[in-house]
Amino acid sequence: MIAITSASFYRLPNGTLTVVCKGAFPKRALPLMAKVGTVDVEGISLSSDGRGFMGMLSKSPNSGDELVVRYLPEPPTRTGIRFPSLPVA
Repeated sequence: MIAITSASFYRLPNGTLTVVCKGAFPKRALPLMAKVGTVDVEGISLSSDGRGFMGMLSKSPNSGDELVVRYLPEPPTRTGIRFPSLPVA
């Protein structure tokens, strides 16, 4: 079962918006998938200890959009973590 403890959004110097998520992500043969609202998290890199991941967003989600994660074919896990209303630095 996926368990999320925190997530942060950052803008890299090149302007790419990234999300860093901490929690428990069991090792699976299928890839981890994530979305913030309707925006897919791309290029997800899961930490070797399964306690976090980092990924990129191709565009900025709407303020208040929720981060959801899943392994297919399982249903999405809602995190309650929302994209901030303030600009991401």
